[in-house]
Amino acid sequence: MKKRLTALALVSAQTIVFSANPPPPGLPDDPAAVPINSSLYILFAAGALLGICRIANKK
Repeated sequence: MKKRLTALALVSAQTIVFSANPPPPGLPDDPAAVPINSSLYILFAAGALLGICRIANKK
């Protein structure tokens, strides 16, 4: 029983010590929201062009 109580106390103390701390001052809490699909058509066109070039170079 004494071993279980000691183990419980150690686990509880470890949980309290290593609990999540607030971020340090000066750092933002959340990253800025960035639109993902604003230039997606350019990426799609570049991928298609790269695919066409690779297929043409294989022949």
